[in-house]
Amino acid sequence: MNRTPWLSFLAAGALGVVAGAACGGDEPGEVPGGPAANIPAQVRFSVTCGDAEPAAQVFQVVNSGTEELLVRSAEVTGGFTVTAALPITLQPGANITFSVQPPAAEVGVDRGGSVKSGVLSIDTDDPRGKTQVQLRAEVKGANLEFTDAEGQPVSAVAVVPVGLDDCGAAPHVFLRNSGNAGVTYDSATGHHTVTRVAESSELPGGESLEFSVEPDATDACVINSDLSFTVTGDVCIAPPTLTVTQTGDGGETCFCGGGGGSGT
Repeated sequence: MNRTPWLSFLAAGALGVVAGAACGGDEPGEVPGGPAANIPAQVRFSVTCGDAEPAAQVFQVVNSGTEELLVRSAEVTGGFTVTAALPITLQPGANITFSVQPPAAEVGVDRGGSVKSGVLSIDTDDPRGKTQVQLRAEVKGANLEFTDAEGQPVSAVAVVPVGLDDCGAAPHVFLRNSGNAGVTYDSATGHHTVTRVAESSELPGGESLEFSVEPDATDACVINSDLSFTVTGDVCIAPPTLTVTQTGDGGETCFCGGGGGSGT
């Protein structure tokens, strides 16, 4: 059970409150006899990956009946927390404020576009029974992964120089965002040079950015190396490290001329 004294009035910062009729479903405009708890049917939130303290949603429970309503307690599931000054007796037409905070969305755990759900149960002496509010928190953020041209996930690419004077074709890889928040590509760091194919560095949700990975043309002849990609924005699943394997015949065929450098 989550039941704590009311400490402060928290500003609403969520998607909204969906109104509902008084518990028991009285006809619109009808004032029920006895106590009657009027609560919202659903409260919706938006939580961003990495935000340790998501905004609370504030709403009221109203006594829409003709007699005193005793609001005894409240409990919530799904990692949500509730704050209200309980127990309390409400006169007809009076209300009490509830503040509900959704659970935080963790980077590397939660995915952008997923929904956290819970139920707020409010115990009153309304003769129609315990009232419940459905809670839904949509997770906001980018989910990033590498894929091939067919959209299949990849974790490595192979660079195959043809010979001393021919570096061969640069393999292409795609950074895909399956989340619901856009990010901006910044850079790639590693031994092999990375070139962004498209002019724009913006990566909206549901789209991909294409990159080419250039062979190592230095005399270091790095066979295996890792590329780290950095982006700016709200990220739920960060881009993984991309492993680059440069193959040859064990001799000089992995060298292919001058140039080389770090990713850009």
